[in-house]
Amino acid sequence: MEIGRASFRPQWTTPPAHELQRFLRSAVDEGVRRVVMEVSSHAIPQQRIAGIDFTVGIATNFSPDHLDFHGTVERYHAAKHAFIQGLGDEAIALLNADDPAILAMREGARARIVTFGRSESADVRVRGVETSAHSVQGWLE
Repeated sequence: MEIGRASFRPQWTTPPAHELQRFLRSAVDEGVRRVVMEVSSHAIPQQRIAGIDFTVGIATNFSPDHLDFHGTVERYHAAKHAFIQGLGDEAIALLNADDPAILAMREGARARIVTFGRSESADVRVRGVETSAHSVQGWLE
């Protein structure tokens, strides 16, 4: 990643907190005011995102590829749920309405919940999706 003179080559999706904070400080010094980043489920219990005030958080799905770290599905779900619960009162939590386990993250959330998906009950409905080896495109209602 490069932002002005700030350059960062993380080893993991979400790097250790001290590396991430150093990069974010450099980005702020370059005039950056907003960042979009992926937060790995590993990063949450390891406190790699400690001290970051997220404006928006999104939970899309669960996949079994993280059980090597979390050990159980319940601990994996708990890690992602902790991220959503950690969003402040002014934040927005975007939750996949098509996944009951993701929707369960509403429990204990302080953030405003906005749901998305194909479900009739979703706040933002997906009309169609096209996937390729390099991209995913969706159309919303």
